[in-house]
Amino acid sequence: MLRRIFCVSSLLLLLSPALRAKTVTIGGERPATLLTPASVGSGSKIPLILFLHGYTTNAQQMDSIFGISKQRDALGFALILADGTKNSQGYRFWNATPECCDFENTGVDDAGYLAGLIVEAQKLAPIDVSRVYVIGHSNGGFMSYRMACDYPELIRGIVSISGAFFADSLLCKKPGVLNVLQIHGTADTTIPFEGGNGTPSAQASVGFWANNGSCEAAVSTLGAIDLVRSSGSTTGLKETDSFIWKNCKGSTKVGLWKINGTGHLPYFNSTWLADSLDFVQ
Repeated sequence: MLRRIFCVSSLLLLLSPALRAKTVTIGGERPATLLTPASVGSGSKIPLILFLHGYTTNAQQMDSIFGISKQRDALGFALILADGTKNSQGYRFWNATPECCDFENTGVDDAGYLAGLIVEAQKLAPIDVSRVYVIGHSNGGFMSYRMACDYPELIRGIVSISGAFFADSLLCKKPGVLNVLQIHGTADTTIPFEGGNGTPSAQASVGFWANNGSCEAAVSTLGAIDLVRSSGSTTGLKETDSFIWKNCKGSTKVGLWKINGTGHLPYFNSTWLADSLDFVQ
């Protein structure tokens, strides 16, 4: 499924390349990086991923950990790497929810900024506007939910890794009917899986979207999957429990992947991105 959806056929790549790999600076006074895959066939449209880092880090650091840019050729997507602004301590952050992480109340409009990046990327690359995805870790996970609340018309799906939704769901301005996946470790002490530190639980965070999508109230178990690696290599152990809310309106999918025994920063295996995109596509 993923190979069919996200990759361009080798015949098109060889015979009709319309776009070669590029690294383009976008965003004007707040520059971000747009990366395109090695080659895209003439007339082909490709998905776009907007990747959002966590609090105190930046896009390059988190991309080096998650390895998203390295997979854009194999999976055939364009990628935006964007940075939050710095606070008085020099820490980068996204103004996502009251809980995280504009602690100095700057009021920076990060949602508007990121929406502008998506629109700009669509003008510069052959983006399929129906396949735009936001993936964020920690503060970036909070921000992915914010984007789903503020600009659902621009987004097909989000993946929140170790993030959380608004504690007050009424602050979600205009929730769209989107594909939503929450990935969270049970040993996370920063943003606890069961909730705490002022944030809702992982299940409550994604449960809002199940309710918004008119899904069945009861969650269904899909089974265990292998999502993380240990000591630098894939364990082969199915350490992650996967859940889905069924029979949502339209083709909406809402899911929760619970990584047993993993903390705030999961070290994913080589297939995690393909598996995540398969879910939210």
